[in-house]
Amino acid sequence: MHDEKLISHVAANALYDGFLARNGSDQEVLEYAKMPKAFCTQHTDSILRFGRYPSRNKVLRRESTPEE
Repeated sequence: MHDEKLISHVAANALYDGFLARNGSDQEVLEYAKMPKAFCTQHTDSILRFGRYPSRNKVLRRESTPEE
C-alpha cells in the first residue's frame, strides 16, 4: 500500500477485495477490514492522480508540480 508503483496498489486492492469476498458474511471481519481498505483506495487514488505521494516530495527532495 505504501509503494509508489501502481502495480503494487492494484495487487493490494485485489488482496483486500479477495479477503472481503471470502469473509464478507462476517460482520466483525468487515468492520476490521473497512479502514485499511479505505486507506488502500485513497493511496491508489493519489498514485493514479500524481504518480507518486506528494507528501513525500520534501523529504525525498523532489520538486512538487503545481497540481500537487
